[in-house]
Amino acid sequence: MLLARLPAGWTASIQAAPFGGVLGIRHDGPDGTVRVGARSRVEPKDVDYLAATLRPTPDDPVLIAAPYLSLRTQERLRSRGFAYADPATFGWN
Repeated sequence: MLLARLPAGWTASIQAAPFGGVLGIRHDGPDGTVRVGARSRVEPKDVDYLAATLRPTPDDPVLIAAPYLSLRTQERLRSRGFAYADPATFGWN
C-alpha cells in the first residue's frame, strides 16, 4: 500500500527490527529512515513506556502504527515526539 502512495521516482523498503521495522525512503537526494513501531493496540497509558524504550528524536524519528489511536493517545504520542498513523486518521482500507 505504501508504494502505491509514493510519488513517481520514490522508493521504499522496510527491514524487520525487534520493535517493528525500519522504513527507508529514497528519492533524488539523501535517503531518509524512520523506525516504525507496529502495535495491535496503543492506549494513553502505553505512551510513556514506548517513549522510554523507543526514544524518538528529530534525528531518529519513530512512527507508531496501530488499527486505532484515540484522540488522547494521539495527543500523548505527539507530546512525546512520536509520529503516528491509524486507518481512522488516514483513511486506510
